[in-house]
Amino acid sequence: MVYTVIRAGGKVLVHASDAQGPMSNAGVEFLKKARPDVLIISGPPTYLRDLKTPEPEIEKGVQGLLEVASSLPEGSVIVVDHHLLRDLDYRRVFETVERALSLRGVRVRLTTAAEYMNQPVNLLEARRRELWGRR
Repeated sequence: MVYTVIRAGGKVLVHASDAQGPMSNAGVEFLKKARPDVLIISGPPTYLRDLKTPEPEIEKGVQGLLEVASSLPEGSVIVVDHHLLRDLDYRRVFETVERALSLRGVRVRLTTAAEYMNQPVNLLEARRRELWGRR
């Protein structure tokens, strides 16, 4: 896994795309230590549930995302941009994490890259079969 950390003007941005959630303990610890104000991350690969990624690994990714989010500075933003958005039902994970954060009193916002830029969400990869007419 390769993460990019940018520190400027007292703010921290971490690009951790393709980190899948994060699903590794090392990734979780790194991100907690970095404490980014903006975190760009792929989210767990829920679209691979039981195909290539067992359910316990998916859950580990969701819990890792929650653990990282809980450690971030108040007002931080997590931009989910890759694996999770290949699942048409990605909002379910957002809701799970946001509900848990709310119970903990943590104010961190989860969003997609499109929403972050005030654009409509268009899940092209998740809609691949529909768009290409393949079953």
